[in-house]
Amino acid sequence: VAATVLSYVMHPYRPKLSLGAGSEIWAFSKWIVVGNFGRFLTLRIDEFVVGRIAGTAIMGAYHVASDLATLPIQAIVGPMGRALFPSFSKLSQRPDLFAQSYVTVVGFVAFVAAPVGFGIAAVAEDFIAVILGAKWATAAPLIQWLAIISMASALTRNTATFLMALGRVRTFAILTLFQVAVLAPAVILAGISGDAMTIVVTRTIVTALFVPISLYVITTALPLSPVQTLAAIWRPFVAGVVMAAIVRALHADSIQNHLVTLTMDIFVGAVSFSCLVPVLWFLSGRPPGVEDHVLQFVSRFWKRLRRH
Repeated sequence: VAATVLSYVMHPYRPKLSLGAGSEIWAFSKWIVVGNFGRFLTLRIDEFVVGRIAGTAIMGAYHVASDLATLPIQAIVGPMGRALFPSFSKLSQRPDLFAQSYVTVVGFVAFVAAPVGFGIAAVAEDFIAVILGAKWATAAPLIQWLAIISMASALTRNTATFLMALGRVRTFAILTLFQVAVLAPAVILAGISGDAMTIVVTRTIVTALFVPISLYVITTALPLSPVQTLAAIWRPFVAGVVMAAIVRALHADSIQNHLVTLTMDIFVGAVSFSCLVPVLWFLSGRPPGVEDHVLQFVSRFWKRLRRH
């Protein structure tokens, strides 16, 4: 009610009840409904299966681990779709500019998702102990895999935004239903033959397989090759893997304070990733990408700082 009242206060548009454009709207929105239903199943089907085969304690740990692994990335990536949709809709008649902007956005998402996803996976034990306490230690192995799932999903999170901006909502719905058709039986079989860990590993594999499929579907709608998309995301992912390895190698097992070791690991990870990314960028010939934008921002900030 409050949101409805505020919408009238903040914007002068006053819609009137009419069914005149009902068929036109439904032709578009029915695929959004189908796609969103499919997306819901891809996000929750594993929890349904875990809840069916496991006890309350395991279900609780799984659900909490899923929320903690997903929240940091989706809190950043999720709002991007709502903000980007109007801009990409305007670019739908300019495929060349759309393709350039798409590559930039996917590159930025990768630079956010890779360090966060691999970082959470690397510090899962201390992360759980600090945030929830030692009684939730059983969630740590789960959050390691779920962080990888969240990272992979982040790359395709805004696929719906891009396809809707291009007017291809039917493609979005079919792609989502196809993922459900693969994921659901795979997770159910994993639940029958294994445990919660088997389920989460299965979901990780299926999610990872659908990342290149989703990215490829976008490239077929634009003057864009899969190689261009790969060029925008490989550096942060390589840097994220190496960063996680460094964090695990330098983890101070002798220190028993989880907050101290978590702080140390985050510092090591931040420094490692910040050093690895520019090194990989220079080694690959300094191609256009997020690094360019960051460098320009730092340069402008430094010049402004010097003037003042």
